[in-house]
Amino acid sequence: TKGEEVMNALVGRMVECREDGFESGIWDGEFEKQDFHTATYSCLTGCKSTEWGGVFITPTHMQEYLFAVKRDDKLYVSNSMPFVLLERGERFDADYYDYEFDLNSTMLGYERCHRNTPLKGGNKLMIFRGCRVSVDKNLNIKEERQNHRFPMGNFAEYKASVLGVMDRMVKNAQSPARKHQYGLITTISRGYDACASSVLAHEVGCDTSLSFVAPAKYLKDDGREIAKTIGYKNILTGDADEFKQNEDFLEAEGSCTGCG
Repeated sequence: TKGEEVMNALVGRMVECREDGFESGIWDGEFEKQDFHTATYSCLTGCKSTEWGGVFITPTHMQEYLFAVKRDDKLYVSNSMPFVLLERGERFDADYYDYEFDLNSTMLGYERCHRNTPLKGGNKLMIFRGCRVSVDKNLNIKEERQNHRFPMGNFAEYKASVLGVMDRMVKNAQSPARKHQYGLITTISRGYDACASSVLAHEVGCDTSLSFVAPAKYLKDDGREIAKTIGYKNILTGDADEFKQNEDFLEAEGSCTGCG
Protein backbone atom coordinates (compact mmCIF):
# COMPACT_ATOMS: atom_id res chain seq x y z
CA THR A 1 0.00 0.00 0.00
CA LYS A 2 1.28 3.46 -0.94
CA GLY A 3 3.06 5.26 1.91
CA GLU A 4 3.03 2.31 4.32
CA GLU A 5 6.13 0.77 5.93
CA VAL A 6 4.89 -2.83 5.90
CA MET A 7 4.13 -5.18 3.00
CA ASN A 8 1.46 -7.83 3.49
CA ALA A 9 2.33 -11.29 2.15
CA LEU A 10 0.17 -14.36 1.62
CA VAL A 11 2.38 -17.37 0.84
CA GLY A 12 2.19 -21.14 0.51
CA ARG A 13 3.63 -23.68 2.93
CA MET A 14 6.71 -24.35 0.77
CA VAL A 15 7.80 -20.70 0.75
CA GLU A 16 10.82 -19.78 2.87
CA CYS A 17 10.02 -16.67 4.95
CA ARG A 18 12.16 -14.24 6.93
CA GLU A 19 11.42 -10.89 8.55
CA ASP A 20 12.94 -9.08 5.60
CA GLY A 21 11.61 -11.21 2.77
CA PHE A 22 10.49 -14.51 1.31
CA GLU A 23 11.40 -16.75 -1.60
CA SER A 24 10.43 -19.98 -3.29
CA GLY A 25 13.18 -21.73 -5.25
CA ILE A 26 16.96 -21.89 -5.42
CA TRP A 27 19.89 -19.66 -6.40
CA ASP A 28 23.66 -19.90 -6.80
CA GLY A 29 24.53 -18.69 -3.31
CA GLU A 30 24.49 -19.86 0.28
CA PHE A 31 20.93 -20.35 1.48
CA GLU A 32 21.76 -19.09 4.96
CA LYS A 33 22.85 -15.69 3.61
CA GLN A 34 19.45 -15.12 1.91
CA ASP A 35 21.10 -13.03 -0.81
CA PHE A 36 18.77 -14.28 -3.54
CA HIS A 37 17.93 -10.72 -4.58
CA THR A 38 21.52 -10.19 -5.77
CA ALA A 39 22.13 -13.70 -7.15
CA THR A 40 23.67 -14.06 -10.59
CA TYR A 41 21.63 -17.17 -11.41
CA SER A 42 18.37 -18.28 -9.85
CA CYS A 43 15.31 -20.45 -10.32
CA LEU A 44 12.99 -18.67 -7.89
CA THR A 45 10.51 -15.91 -7.25
CA GLY A 46 10.68 -13.81 -4.10
CA CYS A 47 10.78 -10.43 -2.44
CA LYS A 48 13.29 -8.59 -0.26
CA SER A 49 12.37 -5.52 1.77
CA THR A 50 14.65 -2.47 1.75
CA GLU A 51 14.81 0.91 3.46
CA TRP A 52 13.12 2.54 0.48
CA GLY A 53 10.61 -0.20 -0.39
CA GLY A 54 11.20 -3.67 -1.76
CA VAL A 55 12.69 -5.73 -4.58
CA PHE A 56 10.72 -8.47 -6.31
CA ILE A 57 12.71 -11.17 -8.09
CA THR A 58 11.94 -13.36 -11.08
CA PRO A 59 14.09 -16.33 -12.16
CA THR A 60 17.09 -15.38 -14.27
CA HIS A 61 15.63 -17.47 -17.08
CA MET A 62 12.51 -16.10 -18.80
CA GLN A 63 10.16 -19.08 -18.58
CA GLU A 64 8.48 -18.09 -15.29
CA TYR A 65 6.96 -14.71 -14.54
CA LEU A 66 5.76 -12.33 -11.88
CA PHE A 67 2.41 -10.61 -12.43
CA ALA A 68 1.28 -7.31 -10.91
CA VAL A 69 -1.83 -5.16 -10.80
CA LYS A 70 -1.83 -1.60 -9.49
CA ARG A 71 -4.96 0.34 -8.47
CA ASP A 72 -6.27 2.51 -5.62
CA ASP A 73 -2.82 3.11 -4.08
CA LYS A 74 -2.21 -0.62 -3.80
CA LEU A 75 0.11 -2.93 -5.71
CA TYR A 76 -0.59 -6.65 -5.90
CA VAL A 77 2.27 -8.96 -7.02
CA SER A 78 2.24 -12.75 -7.46
CA ASN A 79 3.87 -15.55 -9.45
CA SER A 80 0.33 -16.81 -10.14
CA MET A 81 -1.67 -14.84 -12.69
CA PRO A 82 -5.12 -16.12 -11.56
CA PHE A 83 -4.26 -15.42 -7.92
CA VAL A 84 -3.30 -11.79 -8.45
CA LEU A 85 -6.41 -11.18 -10.58
CA LEU A 86 -8.69 -12.83 -8.04
CA GLU A 87 -7.12 -11.03 -5.08
CA ARG A 88 -7.58 -7.68 -6.84
CA GLY A 89 -11.02 -8.54 -8.28
CA GLU A 90 -9.91 -8.02 -11.89
CA ARG A 91 -11.12 -9.82 -15.01
CA PHE A 92 -9.88 -10.33 -18.53
CA ASP A 93 -11.49 -8.38 -21.34
CA ALA A 94 -13.56 -10.76 -23.48
CA ASP A 95 -13.12 -8.43 -26.46
CA TYR A 96 -9.33 -8.69 -26.38
CA TYR A 97 -7.93 -11.62 -28.38
CA ASP A 98 -4.17 -11.46 -27.88
CA TYR A 99 -3.66 -12.72 -24.33
CA GLU A 100 -1.92 -15.88 -25.49
CA PHE A 101 0.46 -13.90 -27.67
CA ASP A 102 1.20 -11.40 -24.88
CA LEU A 103 2.14 -14.22 -22.49
CA ASN A 104 4.12 -16.11 -25.12
CA SER A 105 5.93 -13.02 -26.40
CA THR A 106 8.89 -14.21 -24.31
CA MET A 107 10.01 -15.81 -27.57
CA LEU A 108 10.65 -12.30 -28.92
CA GLY A 109 13.42 -11.75 -26.36
CA TYR A 110 13.76 -9.49 -23.34
CA GLU A 111 13.75 -6.19 -25.22
CA ARG A 112 10.69 -6.92 -27.36
CA CYS A 113 8.44 -9.07 -25.14
CA HIS A 114 5.13 -7.57 -24.03
CA ARG A 115 5.27 -6.16 -20.52
CA ASN A 116 1.55 -5.72 -19.91
CA THR A 117 -1.82 -6.87 -21.19
CA PRO A 118 -5.23 -5.13 -20.86
CA LEU A 119 -7.94 -6.03 -18.37
CA LYS A 120 -11.65 -5.35 -18.36
CA GLY A 121 -12.38 -1.83 -17.20
CA GLY A 122 -9.16 -0.28 -18.46
CA ASN A 123 -6.58 -1.52 -15.96
CA LYS A 124 -3.57 -3.58 -17.05
CA LEU A 125 -1.80 -6.72 -15.91
CA MET A 126 1.95 -6.17 -15.70
CA ILE A 127 4.23 -9.06 -16.68
CA PHE A 128 7.84 -9.30 -15.45
CA ARG A 129 10.42 -11.75 -16.81
CA GLY A 130 14.15 -12.16 -16.20
CA CYS A 131 14.41 -9.05 -14.04
CA ARG A 132 14.49 -7.40 -10.65
CA VAL A 133 11.51 -5.16 -9.91
CA SER A 134 12.20 -2.34 -7.46
CA VAL A 135 9.16 -0.72 -5.84
CA ASP A 136 9.50 2.35 -3.61
CA LYS A 137 7.07 3.46 -0.89
CA ASN A 138 5.15 5.57 -3.41
CA LEU A 139 4.70 2.45 -5.59
CA ASN A 140 6.99 3.72 -8.32
CA ILE A 141 8.20 0.70 -10.27
CA LYS A 142 11.64 0.23 -11.83
CA GLU A 143 12.55 -2.86 -13.83
CA GLU A 144 16.19 -3.94 -14.06
CA ARG A 145 17.28 -6.72 -16.39
CA GLN A 146 19.24 -9.56 -14.82
CA ASN A 147 22.35 -9.90 -16.97
CA HIS A 148 24.13 -13.21 -16.67
CA ARG A 149 26.84 -14.58 -18.90
CA PHE A 150 29.31 -17.43 -18.69
CA PRO A 151 32.94 -16.71 -19.66
CA MET A 152 33.61 -18.14 -23.10
CA GLY A 153 37.41 -18.19 -23.27
CA ASN A 154 37.44 -21.88 -24.15
CA PHE A 155 35.30 -24.95 -23.63
CA ALA A 156 37.05 -26.04 -20.44
CA GLU A 157 36.43 -22.64 -18.81
CA TYR A 158 32.82 -22.63 -19.97
CA LYS A 159 32.15 -26.12 -18.60
CA ALA A 160 33.83 -25.26 -15.28
CA SER A 161 31.64 -22.15 -14.95
CA VAL A 162 28.45 -24.08 -15.67
CA LEU A 163 29.37 -26.83 -13.20
CA GLY A 164 30.26 -24.23 -10.58
CA VAL A 165 26.81 -22.63 -10.81
CA MET A 166 25.11 -26.03 -10.76
CA ASP A 167 27.11 -27.14 -7.72
CA ARG A 168 26.22 -23.99 -5.79
CA MET A 169 22.57 -24.40 -6.71
CA VAL A 170 22.53 -28.01 -5.53
CA LYS A 171 24.04 -27.01 -2.18
CA ASN A 172 21.45 -24.25 -1.88
CA ALA A 173 18.61 -26.64 -2.76
CA GLN A 174 19.71 -29.21 -0.19
CA SER A 175 20.72 -26.87 2.63
CA PRO A 176 19.75 -28.31 6.05
CA ALA A 177 18.60 -24.80 6.99
CA ARG A 178 15.68 -25.11 4.60
CA LYS A 179 12.21 -26.07 5.71
CA HIS A 180 11.99 -28.25 2.62
CA GLN A 181 14.98 -29.57 0.68
CA TYR A 182 14.86 -30.27 -3.05
CA GLY A 183 15.93 -33.56 -4.60
CA LEU A 184 17.66 -34.04 -7.98
CA ILE A 185 16.25 -35.70 -11.10
CA THR A 186 17.02 -35.37 -14.80
CA THR A 187 15.03 -36.28 -17.89
CA ILE A 188 16.94 -38.15 -20.60
CA SER A 189 15.93 -38.76 -24.20
CA ARG A 190 18.20 -39.41 -27.17
CA GLY A 191 18.49 -35.73 -27.97
CA TYR A 192 21.93 -34.17 -27.62
CA ASP A 193 20.74 -31.41 -25.26
CA ALA A 194 19.16 -33.80 -22.76
CA CYS A 195 22.26 -36.01 -22.81
CA ALA A 196 24.67 -33.10 -22.28
CA SER A 197 22.58 -31.66 -19.45
CA SER A 198 22.32 -35.06 -17.79
CA VAL A 199 26.10 -35.56 -17.92
CA LEU A 200 26.57 -32.27 -16.07
CA ALA A 201 23.78 -33.07 -13.61
CA HIS A 202 25.43 -36.40 -12.79
CA GLU A 203 28.71 -34.64 -12.08
CA VAL A 204 27.06 -32.53 -9.35
CA GLY A 205 25.37 -35.47 -7.65
CA CYS A 206 22.20 -36.30 -9.55
CA ASP A 207 21.67 -40.07 -9.70
CA THR A 208 18.01 -40.36 -10.79
CA SER A 209 16.84 -40.13 -14.39
CA LEU A 210 13.45 -40.29 -16.08
CA SER A 211 12.74 -41.34 -19.66
CA PHE A 212 9.36 -41.54 -21.38
CA VAL A 213 8.73 -44.95 -22.98
CA ALA A 214 5.02 -44.58 -23.82
CA PRO A 215 3.02 -43.94 -25.95
CA ALA A 216 4.83 -46.00 -28.60
CA LYS A 217 6.31 -42.98 -30.40
CA TYR A 218 8.48 -42.28 -27.34
CA LEU A 219 10.29 -45.62 -27.61
CA LYS A 220 12.32 -44.16 -30.46
CA ASP A 221 13.53 -41.47 -28.07
CA ASP A 222 14.06 -43.72 -25.02
CA GLY A 223 17.13 -42.53 -23.11
CA ARG A 224 17.55 -45.40 -20.63
CA GLU A 225 20.66 -46.84 -22.26
CA ILE A 226 22.26 -43.42 -22.33
CA ALA A 227 21.43 -42.92 -18.64
CA LYS A 228 23.05 -46.27 -17.86
CA THR A 229 26.14 -45.34 -19.86
CA ILE A 230 26.47 -42.04 -18.02
CA GLY A 231 26.30 -43.89 -14.72
CA TYR A 232 22.82 -43.24 -13.36
CA LYS A 233 21.74 -45.81 -10.79
CA ASN A 234 18.04 -44.97 -10.35
CA ILE A 235 16.59 -45.07 -13.89
CA LEU A 236 12.85 -44.40 -14.04
CA THR A 237 10.38 -44.62 -16.92
CA GLY A 238 7.12 -42.84 -17.51
CA ASP A 239 4.09 -42.58 -19.79
CA ALA A 240 3.73 -39.14 -21.37
CA ASP A 241 -0.06 -39.60 -21.46
CA GLU A 242 -0.40 -40.67 -17.84
CA PHE A 243 -1.45 -37.17 -16.74
CA LYS A 244 -4.68 -37.63 -18.71
CA GLN A 245 -5.80 -40.28 -16.22
CA ASN A 246 -5.28 -38.32 -13.01
CA GLU A 247 -8.29 -37.16 -11.03
CA ASP A 248 -6.50 -34.48 -9.00
CA PHE A 249 -6.03 -32.04 -11.90
CA LEU A 250 -2.31 -31.84 -11.09
CA GLU A 251 -1.53 -29.85 -14.23
CA ALA A 252 -3.49 -26.96 -12.70
CA GLU A 253 -0.51 -26.24 -10.44
CA GLY A 254 1.56 -25.40 -13.48
CA SER A 255 -1.14 -23.79 -15.57
CA CYS A 256 -2.16 -21.42 -12.77
CA THR A 257 1.12 -19.55 -13.07
CA GLY A 258 0.09 -18.24 -16.46
CA CYS A 259 3.12 -19.90 -18.02
CA GLY A 260 1.96 -23.52 -18.12
